[in-house]
Amino acid sequence: MGKKSTSKSVSYDYTINPDLGTTTALESYMNSQAFKFREEGNYPEVERHQSLAVQLCERAIGLESTTTATNWNNLGEVYILMDRLDDAEKHLRKALEIREASNDMFDAAVTCENLARVYECRGDLQEADGLVLPTRSRAIITSVSVRL
Repeated sequence: MGKKSTSKSVSYDYTINPDLGTTTALESYMNSQAFKFREEGNYPEVERHQSLAVQLCERAIGLESTTTATNWNNLGEVYILMDRLDDAEKHLRKALEIREASNDMFDAAVTCENLARVYECRGDLQEADGLVLPTRSRAIITSVSVRL
């Protein structure tokens, strides 16, 4: 399990409707708090802060945003750490769909690697390999074509 947290939990009991700049700042703050709690091994607080970042993005930026996809990916990583593999897969698949649709192959490869970790944890190595190899190939082809 993780390290014992030395940080205190902070409550956010208010409803806001911020502009995009404020939303981005709040999302960034939630991510930085999630990172801090992750370093401490306090996964319930990581989940809470990362979930708040996801909610902010979904409401203010939209479901098709690559920023929202990044937050879904981050939440999926948290669920892997918490051994909540079904939740991890759900959020990682959402992230992958957006990242592939936006032709963001590097980030899509990162999400595919995370999905592969989910399958590895389940003992399905064949499924994990099937996810990782095609994405690596697409990412390499994309980076080669950019260099030409």
